Amino acid sequence: MATASNSTFAQDAPAKDATAIGSGILSALASLKLTVALFALSLVIVFVGTLAQDEMNMNEVKQRYFTSWIAMMHVDDFFPQAFFPHEKPLRLRIPFPGGALIGLMLMVNLVAAKATRFRVHAGGARLAAGVCLMLLGTLVAGLIVSTGHSADGLQGNPPESLGYGGLWRCVQLAMGVGAFATALLAVSAKHRLVKITAVLLTVILSGLLFYTVAYDYRIGDPGLRIVWQLSKGLGAGLILLAGCLLIFAKQGGNVLIHIGVALLMFGQFVFGDRQLEQRLSLVEGQSSNALINLDEVELTFIETVGDEDIVTAVPGSRLRQAAIDQTKISDPSLPVDLKVVKFLENSRLQRPAADNLATKGNGLEVQASETRKSGGTESTINVVSAYVELFDKESQDSLGTHLVSQWLSDNAA
Repeated sequence: MATASNSTFAQDAPAKDATAIGSGILSALASLKLTVALFALSLVIVFVGTLAQDEMNMNEVKQRYFTSWIAMMHVDDFFPQAFFPHEKPLRLRIPFPGGALIGLMLMVNLVAAKATRFRVHAGGARLAAGVCLMLLGTLVAGLIVSTGHSADGLQGNPPESLGYGGLWRCVQLAMGVGAFATALLAVSAKHRLVKITAVLLTVILSGLLFYTVAYDYRIGDPGLRIVWQLSKGLGAGLILLAGCLLIFAKQGGNVLIHIGVALLMFGQFVFGDRQLEQRLSLVEGQSSNALINLDEVELTFIETVGDEDIVTAVPGSRLRQAAIDQTKISDPSLPVDLKVVKFLENSRLQRPAADNLATKGNGLEVQASETRKSGGTESTINVVSAYVELFDKESQDSLGTHLVSQWLSDNAA
């Protein structure tokens, strides 16, 4: 019997050790010290990202600091030109945890912290009901999000059986119920702060309800569209809250809040670098299928073959690098080879001077001069210009140096 007992103990020891190791790792990930350290890192990255907007737009700052795993922190960003004018930028760069890495670690820290603190307080039928409500709430939330990508999107109207009038009456009813509930809370609450807050809410809700009824006031249809979207989200949230309360008892509301925060962090982490700001310019009576990305520039070649336009674009990033390396850009899809003689991040046009680089095209009539680059903190935008020398693809003979500019984007080179 003694031998069997010792054998059982020997078999259980590795399992206990593994459990202890896993618990230790989870506790380390949930550490408040780690939370503070990550918040400190995030403060640094936000600070330098804000300073960098002196000469960089929001998209450039986001790519350098907030969507990168390891950010190469430019020391020059700590000395913005607006406060410390200097001709030569400081070249020193320091590796630093990027926004993506900090955000991921914060999300892991949040999940680990709540996994070690929250406890399931239900079992049997109550646990099953809570899980079913959580799944139902998740399904409803998913359907609401998916309908936002339909043809109507956020412009979707309430059902015809309800209409905007019925929706507004529901809003008034909700204000009345809320005023009654807060009045009961004000009477029964023992804590002074809770009582004062409940009284204030009662007065505010009652006043709003009286005003809308007495003066026959109603929010316009555009505002009620937003109310309709919020109402659908509130419905999904209430279902999820009911499930959380069944499973986690008094901790249910806290659990739901942290699920929402984690979902926001996850959404930003996954889709943050896919957000685009684009502009569509339309004249009344015209149509267009082209969107302008305000954060990117490109050099476009349009070759007309019969009734078809063949468009080939060279990204701005490639033009910048070619200007630095002073190398030719050659590609089979391009009608010519090109060399970027000078790339101007921000420019203005003036009359041609003796140092004009252009030898053909619009550059003979106007000259682009470089100006200080505007950052995301300013209301002005950067207008890029460049001097490019074109070469025949076969003979490599020079076809002249041309000025290309966003100022002249609607003109032929």
